[in-house]
Amino acid sequence: MFSALLVAILAVPASAAAPAELSLSDAFASARARVPQVRLRAVDACFERSADARADAAGLPQRFCLKNVGTSVPPDAGIFDGEATGLVDEGQGVRPGHISGGSFDGRTRGIIVELFTVDAPAPVCGKLNHAFAAVYFDVDAQGAPVDGPVEVRGFLIDGSSLCRTEAESVEFLYRRVP
Repeated sequence: MFSALLVAILAVPASAAAPAELSLSDAFASARARVPQVRLRAVDACFERSADARADAAGLPQRFCLKNVGTSVPPDAGIFDGEATGLVDEGQGVRPGHISGGSFDGRTRGIIVELFTVDAPAPVCGKLNHAFAAVYFDVDAQGAPVDGPVEVRGFLIDGSSLCRTEAESVEFLYRRVP
């Protein structure tokens, strides 16, 4: 976050100052107003899917752990704006994940954040050749994660383009394990 703040401070054009010089505190306040709000929520749980040879062959992990999930939302942006990003921490540090969808019930928004994706080197029509997993969790109206269930789902799909007959997709619900 410090590096994002420093970049924002350095990006304040000299013309942004009034005829008098821009004070350091004004530059800092201006930069801070442009820094995305990063919010994390602890999950501290591992998730596991049922054994499946197709999922193993496609590279869909059978078990993995999540330390935190969260969001990075720029000022004046909504959680479903293209500038917002989901955040995922599997214990090696926080990394961004694409927000691929969600829902809104009037109070909270459920969002879907990409965990990982694996493509076959040469997709073939009619074969399950694309694997991906996503984490589902709730956020408030400002995009901050809230308490509630965290679900992880994995999918195998036919990622080939323009197939006459596609392979039927398969979904895996990862269950929380001790």
